[in-house]
Amino acid sequence: MLHIMISVLAAIGLFGAFCSREKGCRGAMFAYYTNLSNLLAGFYSLSQCLTGGYDMPALHLAVVTDIALTMLIYAFVLSPEYRKKQREGKPIDTHRPDTYILHYAVPLLCILEWLLFPSGAALPLHTIPVVLVFPAIYCAFILLRAKKRGNLPGRHTPYPYAFMNLQKLGPARIVRNFTAVGALLLLLAAGFVWMQSFISNFLS
Repeated sequence: MLHIMISVLAAIGLFGAFCSREKGCRGAMFAYYTNLSNLLAGFYSLSQCLTGGYDMPALHLAVVTDIALTMLIYAFVLSPEYRKKQREGKPIDTHRPDTYILHYAVPLLCILEWLLFPSGAALPLHTIPVVLVFPAIYCAFILLRAKKRGNLPGRHTPYPYAFMNLQKLGPARIVRNFTAVGALLLLLAAGFVWMQSFISNFLS
């Protein structure tokens, strides 16, 4: 049931995000980590529905960790930044339903599903770095896109998020930011593995 809810909500949220954008900006929708991580979570949950829950624990960990990063970055980095801009009089709408679905509802349901329905096989610690694969590919894609294609449609920068703006922050700061995000991902993954093991042992 949770997998169905995740896949349906991800689809609704992404459709809402697509419709809320101006036509000229829709082509760059998937330059944003939020949309890509929700797409990944939606496809993973849909695959679980279609295959009857085929066990892919390492991929499952990557999905739940990467979508949890979406929620944390929005809650503690982007949302405060948007509120500051709103106070400055800039027209930023953060109260659309798709915003809450993509940044909170889908991530929380993914975390709940991970904790309530543990994998049959315990994940060895050496599989935890798999959670870095998707974000690393995304960062490489954004940096390459910025160099080759320039500004995002409707924006004055080729970077979707301020903390990865190479032009403004410089290479050293970007490396520090990416390293911090990578460390956060590894800590999240380790925490999810531990929590799942703890709950599984407690219930048994």
